[in-house]
Amino acid sequence: TIQFQKKKKSKKKKKKKKGRRYTKQTFTKMEDNQAAKESLYKRGELKGHGGFVTGLRTLNNLDEDSNLLSSSRDKSMFIWNISKDGGDEGNQYTGSVKRALRGHNHFIQDLVVSSDKRYAISASWDATMRLWDIEAGQTVRSFIGHTKDVMSVDFSPDNRQIVSGGRDKTVRLWNTLAECKLTMEKNPAHTNDTHKQVSQMHSDWVSCVRFSPFSDNNPKLIVSAGWDSSVKLWNQQNLKMEHNLKRHNNLLNTVAISPDAYICASG
Repeated sequence: TIQFQKKKKSKKKKKKKKGRRYTKQTFTKMEDNQAAKESLYKRGELKGHGGFVTGLRTLNNLDEDSNLLSSSRDKSMFIWNISKDGGDEGNQYTGSVKRALRGHNHFIQDLVVSSDKRYAISASWDATMRLWDIEAGQTVRSFIGHTKDVMSVDFSPDNRQIVSGGRDKTVRLWNTLAECKLTMEKNPAHTNDTHKQVSQMHSDWVSCVRFSPFSDNNPKLIVSAGWDSSVKLWNQQNLKMEHNLKRHNNLLNTVAISPDAYICASG
């Protein structure tokens, strides 16, 4: 008998394409590199205030000699001249007080600068706000209306309006002439619906107020946060409440809005 054996077909191993293999060590290294890029390094120190520093705003770019504006519980604001001193390969900065702005009779709690960097407005525990000409270093207007400490203040994106909030539990809308145009307060005298007016108001200190960035797709809003653990969104035109956000279980100190006006963060 003749037996025929079938030839076994040789199986050719397919070459696997070599790709980058990620291991736990690789991801750890990547995270370390990212953390190194995001690390903060001390480049200098500014000393001069005699109390807690409560606010800090840049007045121009730090690439060259620039200015910084600070506020403090020593009742003053300082304009700092910041410049590179050439140390450590030019990465160190030095600063000196260029001008001191004084006028408040109590702690300065908040500080904002107009978008054109020409004016600043400060909020104080003396129940007033002051509009400052930064270049001249002088008070242009004093805003009087709050009955207790003013905790927060903000410029509208077009610099035409100012909003403030304070320990009198009110939110107030002003023009740049220091005229209070609208007030949201626990006072039913100017409304027929007493319950609605009272329920809309903050029941505790208003700790932070901010204008939302102007957008074609979103209404112009004012956002306020308070010690009653709520965040409220107000219509900028008439100060009517649009939304009341209640998720926190304790007092709120600050609120911020994304540049596209779609996201609000509070804490």
